[in-house]
Amino acid sequence: MTVKKMLTNAGNDLSKWFSRVLNYNDEVKWVFITVFCSFVHFLLAVVAVFAAGIYLLVKKKACHLLVQRKNLLTVVFIGLTFVVALWYLSLPGLFGSVFMFFLITLLFSFRQNVTKRIFEDLLSLFLLYSVPAFLVAFVERLVGMQSDKLYRCYSTFSNPLYYAYFITFVVIICTYRIVTTKRDVVLNAILLIMNVVGMFYSGSRMPWIGMFAGVMITLVFCRRVKYVVIFAAVIAALLAIAALFPDAKLLASLRLEDIGAGYSGRLSYWKYALDGFLKRPIFGKGFYGVLNDTMRADDQWITRFFSSFDINVIFKTMKQNGWMLHAHNILLDSLYNFGVVGTILMAYCIFDRGLKMYIRLDCDSKNPLFALMLGVMASIAINGIVDCEITSPHTAAFSLLLFAVTELPKTQTVTREKSVLKTE
Repeated sequence: MTVKKMLTNAGNDLSKWFSRVLNYNDEVKWVFITVFCSFVHFLLAVVAVFAAGIYLLVKKKACHLLVQRKNLLTVVFIGLTFVVALWYLSLPGLFGSVFMFFLITLLFSFRQNVTKRIFEDLLSLFLLYSVPAFLVAFVERLVGMQSDKLYRCYSTFSNPLYYAYFITFVVIICTYRIVTTKRDVVLNAILLIMNVVGMFYSGSRMPWIGMFAGVMITLVFCRRVKYVVIFAAVIAALLAIAALFPDAKLLASLRLEDIGAGYSGRLSYWKYALDGFLKRPIFGKGFYGVLNDTMRADDQWITRFFSSFDINVIFKTMKQNGWMLHAHNILLDSLYNFGVVGTILMAYCIFDRGLKMYIRLDCDSKNPLFALMLGVMASIAINGIVDCEITSPHTAAFSLLLFAVTELPKTQTVTREKSVLKTE
């Protein structure tokens, strides 16, 4: 295929994509608006989630969903976190509970409306936004390197790790598209490579492991043996380069020389979270409990928090003054925030939705959608060993809304052997 024809096809597909999205009903449009806002800026994600949730409740488009049996435990979990945060007068906890309430309201509504076409269009939004996100990171890298050779790019996200988290999703989606569609393979491959470069720009380390694992799982469960072998060879080559040439410029952003010190620094977070959990093991401290307690330990927290409207500066101020946004481990963060009761409730909700997704996909592990979501979940879990990117409002928004696939109608979840999963 010539470059001209590829660009023409891409332009036509983009035009059709916009036409479809603009013609979706209000509940679906709000999802696309929210996901887009969560990419553009941290605060826009918060505004979009609150606006979407309030709209759905005021218009009575989602009230009935909150009392449905399949959603009730999730609502109980959010209610429990609100009560706990209120008990401890935790402002971050109260915000987190209300935010999550509106977000799950949007999620419940989306699950009622999701179709295979809508879900694929949502995945396309990730890929489309990765282009401007990369361009921002590219410019940021050029400017930042003037004063810091190892400058870590944020792009439009509030933290380099959050940008890397987004990239992980995009690379897994690109992999899914490459192995399940005959069209636009070259274009998806270009997007994949571009975002891998963006991962280097972010200067992140652990997200590489989550990304590699997510891609490998997606390929394995799609039964694409040739791609599995090629990808395994690429990983082996990269590991060999890292081992033999640790000072290579290509690897400079990974800061391999201080990797041990970087992860040993997590120990203080883990110890703090474990000690806090043991003091309040039943119900925890509510959403953002680690942040609330470390923030309150700083007697100047109010002044520091409102000293800047730049979210990046706020995060740097947090770290300098002993604030911890989270426990840098999904399990420890959950135990600290929700205690044993809340963590079990949350784990049951996740397991229940995962099981329903498997059943919705006709209990067929060869279904590409199952492979995609398994890859996404694996990447979240692996990155969650030493970090907890999913806890931030903007990353939580686009992460949770992906799980609308658990309600996809069975008639639309065909396997690759039966269909090439056309995107038109």
